[in-house]
This record gives sequence, C-alpha cells and structure tokens, in this order.
Amino acid sequence: MKDQNQKSELEQTVQRGLYGPPKIKGEEKKVYLGEFRERVIVALDLEEVFYDEGVAVAEDALKDPMAHRLVVNHNKMTSTWTKKYMGLAQEYKKEYKSFHTEAEEAMGLVVVSKEAVNRENIRVKLRLLPDKFQHAEHKKLCSDCLKELQELAPDRADEFQKLGFTDRLLGRSCGVPEEEHGKGKKKD
Repeated sequence: MKDQNQKSELEQTVQRGLYGPPKIKGEEKKVYLGEFRERVIVALDLEEVFYDEGVAVAEDALKDPMAHRLVVNHNKMTSTWTKKYMGLAQEYKKEYKSFHTEAEEAMGLVVVSKEAVNRENIRVKLRLLPDKFQHAEHKKLCSDCLKELQELAPDRADEFQKLGFTDRLLGRSCGVPEEEHGKGKKKD
C-alpha cells in the first residue's frame, strides 16, 4: 500500500472525501480526550475522578500557571461530578470542555495547557482512604477504627481524631457507620 506521499493528488482527494482529513495522533487524542499528550498537565482515569482526592488533584493542576482547560469524559461522568469539575474550572477561570467518547482507554479527566508542556508524570497516585473511611459521617473515630486506619493508611490518619469522652457524653458516636465496624480489618 502506498503511503500518503506516494499517492496521486486524485487518490488523496478521494481518500479525504471518503474518510475525512488524516488525523494527527488520533490514538493519543482518544486517550487524552481530544488533546495532545504533550499539552497534558495531569490526567485522571475513570475511577479516580469519582473520589474527592481526584477533585483535589484537578484543583492543584488548575492552579498551575500553564493550565488552560479542564476536559472531562462526558460519557462516563455523572451530573453530580460534572458539576463539581465544572465549578472548579469556573472558580479558577479556566475553560471547561466535555468530551464524548466510547473509547475504553480514555481518561476520565485531563487538565491541559494551550501549548506543549511535556510533563513526564501526568498520572498522579491518589492517596485514597479505605472504603470504610471514605464515607465516614464525620472525622471523629472510635479507638478501634482509628487504630485500623493508622495501620491501613498511616499517611491519611492525621485527618481524623479520636472520639473523646466529651463526644460520647454528648451522644456522638464513631464516624464510621456501625455496620462497617469490623469490616476491612487485616486477618492475622
């Protein structure tokens, strides 16, 4: 098969008519929601966008002076999360774009620059809380839950406090719902 340079002008015109103009880095743009990889400041996958930690990463990226636009994968995003990310873009006076794609390899969100930034590490490892603590009603925990959190995620334990005598006197209980107590503990 001839490459684009070896085809006659007529063949090239027919190709463009049938298939549209040639796409530059089409596969790359599927992954990064219509954007070139070299413009990406940060990228979150489809799972990461649904955590508060993902919102914090996006917010940090929007603070970058090179940040220009926040793009979300609209096909996979719920309206609640879309509103959160749209609000962030507005707060930092950045463009917001919703990209429609069915590509399985597509990211959930990217923050991009107008020009190439060639960041080496665009994927950030989220510091996720174990599920049990992800949905705690408040940040005060019983001794057992706090100890468990310190074992499972020591870098996040300082976000919580031990439930004190006064809290118990006032009727406050552990932030982790009762049905979650005992779940997720390491087996000896």
